[in-house]
Amino acid sequence: MKLKKIQLFASKRNVVFLLILSIIAAGGAVYASKLFFSHLQSTPFRSYEPAEIITVDSDFQGEVLFNNRLGEKPFTDQLVALIRNAGYSIDVAMYSIDSPQLRDELYKAAQKNIPVRIALSSTKSEQHSALFANPPSGISFTSLGKEGNNLMHHKFLIVDAGKPSAAVVFGSFNWTLLQEAYDPSFMIVSFDKKITNAYEEEFGRLISGKSGPLKFNDPSYRPWASDIHYRNGELELWWSPGIGDNAIKKRMLDAIAEARSSIDIMIWQLTDRDIANALIAKARQGLRIRIITDDYNAYKGASVIGQLVKAAATFPNLTILDDASRNAEIQARTSTSDLPVQADFNSFFHHHALIIDRKVLITGTNNWSYQASYKNDESAVVTTVVPLVRSYEEAFVYFYKEFQAVTGKK
Repeated sequence: MKLKKIQLFASKRNVVFLLILSIIAAGGAVYASKLFFSHLQSTPFRSYEPAEIITVDSDFQGEVLFNNRLGEKPFTDQLVALIRNAGYSIDVAMYSIDSPQLRDELYKAAQKNIPVRIALSSTKSEQHSALFANPPSGISFTSLGKEGNNLMHHKFLIVDAGKPSAAVVFGSFNWTLLQEAYDPSFMIVSFDKKITNAYEEEFGRLISGKSGPLKFNDPSYRPWASDIHYRNGELELWWSPGIGDNAIKKRMLDAIAEARSSIDIMIWQLTDRDIANALIAKARQGLRIRIITDDYNAYKGASVIGQLVKAAATFPNLTILDDASRNAEIQARTSTSDLPVQADFNSFFHHHALIIDRKVLITGTNNWSYQASYKNDESAVVTTVVPLVRSYEEAFVYFYKEFQAVTGKK
């Protein structure tokens, strides 16, 4: 009996010891976290200003591509041409890819002794492992991000970084067969060296393991990377994650607050209540606000589209449309399509665009959510470059004519 008491006492002593260690460890983690964020508070990470301001004595070099109409497939041809013309290097950061054609082009480039580096989202690891089976030598892979924590949500290609032939392609288009065939998306193609260099710096961070909030360990990282002034407009380049007010979310809220006559929106997912409230405030001031959204996400989970629909019942100058009619058209045409879909298929309206007064465009990979602003790897541009803004406004008008207004949904 005495032995059992001693064993019981020893057991309790061990429990107490482990509990003390746990408290010390937790306290240490909290202290380390406070030190880290205290450090961020006192560094330029908190500064809402660009890392660099550049003036270029030329127009912006590039164009924006859309797959607005069903059957249009403009993206793959453009990507194939750039990959085939690469002479020095190819770098890809892609959330999701299942295109055998693009995979084969990357393999051919590697077989020509062109170094190919690919950063992929770990959330699509099964899909990517199947696609990239038996890669040739000369291709390296990096897997990044975690579902529910931070996503590597980039979608860009860089060819011949640092060379006269350098080019970058970025946008909301994942390299998937269904996305090109059915999901309205965009790609910006640019030969601008300043933009190409900025994307190459971001790619370097990714493949060195500085993804998501780990980017704040890099003293050269700034969410607002560049403010480039061209002859035909200005272009700001932004990364996520941000911190505090130094984030693309704050830039969007500022742009909404500065709107004077109109706000046009194309958005796949909107869960940020601050943005919804800012839009309702502008509707209350009498501005014309038109929103085109994706019917798959609009009334699910944390979406605030329902809140905006209710506000539209009060403010006739606030209009909300969704893409349900496009999905009906897809189902009607699926029997004659070269890429048939299942009966429950719902295409993504894969845009994240804000157009202010038909003069300012904000667009990128980022959904309008807390995670996209403060956790994920994302890219966005804020621009007054006339051809870019005009192209987006034309795309908006096309969908506004095609889709139907939603009312009374909850």
